[in-house]
Amino acid sequence: MPTPIQELTIALQSAIAAELSIVIERRKIAYFTPGEVREGKYIIVGIGEDTNAKRGIDLLDLQVDLGYQIALPEPTEESPDPANNIPWSDEQEQKVDAIKQLFRPDGALRDRAIAGATYLRMQNTPIYRPDMLLDNQIFTSVIRLEFRTENE
Repeated sequence: MPTPIQELTIALQSAIAAELSIVIERRKIAYFTPGEVREGKYIIVGIGEDTNAKRGIDLLDLQVDLGYQIALPEPTEESPDPANNIPWSDEQEQKVDAIKQLFRPDGALRDRAIAGATYLRMQNTPIYRPDMLLDNQIFTSVIRLEFRTENE
């Protein structure tokens, strides 16, 4: 029987994939080799569960990370430093923003219960991971989504 975080991760994977017509891979860790993400990959990782009680209601907070990873492009005459190719980086950030749009006001998934959990908030800090960009030559952006379930 799946745990609550597994249920949420699987349901969220399907919901986002259906809304954006993308493939999201369920993983435990990010990719660290550019060859693995040459064409770009969306990943989803269950991160954590926190339980607390408030006025007789058990609250279970669940955190899921959604990531987009893609290897840096080859150097060009216009952009000899792929890590500083601003137009290319902006294009990757727009792919990540499409996921964030689903959870912003009036977003398709903002008010939908997913695996019995209600969306609480989103973090995308930093917008992309400079360490992965420089150390692994991979653009990596991670969105942390937080959800809550309530049991009386």
